[in-house]
Amino acid sequence: MENVKVICQNREELPDIREIQIDGTLPPAERTAVFMSQVKETNRFRVGNTVVEMGWANTDATLQNALHGVLQARC
Repeated sequence: MENVKVICQNREELPDIREIQIDGTLPPAERTAVFMSQVKETNRFRVGNTVVEMGWANTDATLQNALHGVLQARC
């Protein structure tokens, strides 16, 4: 537990991405801008009571490729 980092003292301070409203008819760039304006910090948010903090490695791997690999391994 010594490596666990406290992200936020109050979970309620973080946006819950389940509450974000985005018009699916908008072009991708505009949907991204709407998401960014509502989330504020894209690497730190919550899903219900679960706090999520993301980090990125300095590699050429993409999130899409990583998720694809996980799905292939499980199906």
